[in-house]
Amino acid sequence: TRQATAASLTSVAAAARRCSKTLSGRDAATVLFALATAKRAPPDVVRALARRLAAPAVAGCGQWNAQDVANGCWACASVGVDAPELFGAAAKFAVANASSLEPRGAATLAWAF
Repeated sequence: TRQATAASLTSVAAAARRCSKTLSGRDAATVLFALATAKRAPPDVVRALARRLAAPAVAGCGQWNAQDVANGCWACASVGVDAPELFGAAAKFAVANASSLEPRGAATLAWAF
């Protein structure tokens, strides 16, 4: 039912808020994308997950891939939450990896910006 789904997504958002500092880049991007797609993305959770994705420990150590970057940026943009750290790190990633970006990921990043 819709109420059960809404309750589950609320629980996922609360869990993401609690453990945002320990999630992998892939996990943070996936949760961000899921919550934004379901239109159940509390702004504080989006900001916490975006900070995690942009953290040097995630963005700067090879944990990122183009799909994670695109999904995270898309999620922030689609719910209207400013995430300057994420978008700054995503811009650097896109420049450094331009030749290997898949067309869909490049298009999603462009839309998010």
